[in-house]
Amino acid sequence: MKQAFRFALYIAMILSSAPLVAQAAASTEIPQKSTVCQLVADPKAYNHKLVEVTGLASHGFEDSGFSDPSCGGRYGGLWMEYGGQSLTGTMSTVSSYSRTRTKPAIVEGIAVPLVEDETFKRFDALLHEGRGNQVHATVIARFFAGKENFWGVKGHWGGYGHLGCCSLFLIQQVLSFDEHSRDDLDYSDESAHLDDAKCEQGLTRVDNEADLIAQQRDAESGVAGYAFSEPDRVAREELSRVAKITPASSIRLKRRSATPAAVFYDASVPGSKTRYALVVDKPYWLLFQAKDHSNVAWVLREAVQSCDPDKN
Repeated sequence: MKQAFRFALYIAMILSSAPLVAQAAASTEIPQKSTVCQLVADPKAYNHKLVEVTGLASHGFEDSGFSDPSCGGRYGGLWMEYGGQSLTGTMSTVSSYSRTRTKPAIVEGIAVPLVEDETFKRFDALLHEGRGNQVHATVIARFFAGKENFWGVKGHWGGYGHLGCCSLFLIQQVLSFDEHSRDDLDYSDESAHLDDAKCEQGLTRVDNEADLIAQQRDAESGVAGYAFSEPDRVAREELSRVAKITPASSIRLKRRSATPAAVFYDASVPGSKTRYALVVDKPYWLLFQAKDHSNVAWVLREAVQSCDPDKN
């Protein structure tokens, strides 16, 4: 771990101050259209390439990612940064809240510029609204695979980002993005939705995209069609499933707070001292997995067992 940490810090130094003698990226270079799934599946094949990719940019504590939930989750291996002299301002082991570097970005001898036009500025502003956000976008970026078998894990590429977690995805230009224009979608990227519940013993993970996509598919197939309009029922049915509580109808729910995009609950079962806290929402990123963008299902985003048995 210490070796990985030192390597990650070394990478951060490369990003913040690079040698004057470096190979500048050719201005006439045409980006190769790719997908996040392709980059993650075969990093070596795309090392140093300029790529045009559509995916989900995310920003939060120790999180600056570019991903596609359909192939390995939103934390699937790409650490996102900006070219030029701008930074994402991500607090992690290799970066801080600083938004600028002293010199233009040069990584592994390649200079990476940044087009700071109005499209980029609006994209960046959306990422930094609130504690953490997500933005679906099409971008041009320079890809750096990193080191193969990083941390001694076979098949894993890393060396960049928090604790050397990832390959590096250095944005050069934002071509387009989706505005945050719907009240019924949860745009946040905070994994700790239930921080204020003072809970422990997690039952679900908010980054378990495969499970949330499965919930969307069940709603679309009619198996759980109620998920489009009944968040309380989703809360009961899904808590019943993950906490093995039967019947689901025995679960008592108390809403702590609610918006058109997210509902927070306290839950209990008669005769039991165990208490739960959970959140059901409509994740923004699930919009791009839905067959009909007007129908994003309510899903169980996170559930934990309360550490206070006397609560409620």
